[in-house]
Amino acid sequence: SSPTYTQLTALLDYTFGNQSDLILTDQEIAIAVAAIKNQFEDNIPITELANMVGMSVPTLMRRFKQQTGMPIRRLRSLHQNLSEHVGHRPQLTV
Repeated sequence: SSPTYTQLTALLDYTFGNQSDLILTDQEIAIAVAAIKNQFEDNIPITELANMVGMSVPTLMRRFKQQTGMPIRRLRSLHQNLSEHVGHRPQLTV
């Protein structure tokens, strides 16, 4: 498997508590990942995530991508889609 796929799998495992292959060495980024995981239904604004970990938005975005290999929006999207797929989030109907 490709390194990107491996990193994505490890990050999704990390966000769901398995923490098998990914070790986040940046504590602030680990906090941001946990917040995204635990509060994904609230869709925390990036400014609130940055305040939560005590850094500016650009710094959070840069460090997040350095640690995880993907932008914050990508993790949010993947986490939301996976949660909807496995039934952890109610489906909206029209």
